Amino acid sequence: MLSTWDAELGIPGISGKTREDVSYALGFIHAQDQFPQMDLMRRLTAGELAELLGVLAALKTDQQNRLWQFRTKARDTLTKLPVSEKKILTQYSRGVNAGLASLASRHFEYLALLTTPADWRDEDSLLVLYALSSALQQNQAPRLYARGWFARHIQTEQLAFLMPDTSEWDTPLTGTPPAPPVWWGQNSDSAPLLPSEHTYVESNGCIVDGQHSESGHAMLANDMHLELMLPNYWYRAKITYCTDKVKISPFLD
Repeated sequence: MLSTWDAELGIPGISGKTREDVSYALGFIHAQDQFPQMDLMRRLTAGELAELLGVLAALKTDQQNRLWQFRTKARDTLTKLPVSEKKILTQYSRGVNAGLASLASRHFEYLALLTTPADWRDEDSLLVLYALSSALQQNQAPRLYARGWFARHIQTEQLAFLMPDTSEWDTPLTGTPPAPPVWWGQNSDSAPLLPSEHTYVESNGCIVDGQHSESGHAMLANDMHLELMLPNYWYRAKITYCTDKVKISPFLD
């Protein structure tokens, strides 16, 4: 196992023989750099913030999130994962806990709260994934309720006008671009009111080909629709390992 640091960018480089090896090292570094944020994310999703922050500060949030029983779902998912994927999660957890144990003192957040961080478990990594998903869907329920109210109280043509499924700026990664509503770009006097024909679900991104980038390589930028945080959600690391005699060297964020 070999770990290096980019002194200018602060990006760790991890090299190992297997995916399990580098997962252990990544967990070790994560624990030292961002464990309080990891802890908050798993507790938020599982409805266990009050244990760390107190009843007055977090009880209402815990009550809302416990309705989804995410920790139970995470445990159930673990039982269904292939053995190879379980090993990766287990090694990552071992690395996180080893990273915590190696610290000379607790993170300042735990010193301020007069508590000690709990060990990381395999299911906690899945809870973090659920946390990201929940952040992306946090306004989904009100939107669905609003659409339901519109559907019951206004005409179909009005609903299509107020909430069109597509626009001229929609460009799918595959397939034919959907046609925008016929009224798109017209003034209110000449725009006919017609119902939408299709439903599309998409995100937004920006792609630049190699001919238009300084490096000569294609570039993809995607908006994950996540709120800004400090530290950031993403942790950049360069990981190199071998699988089936093929060298893999991805950048992870």
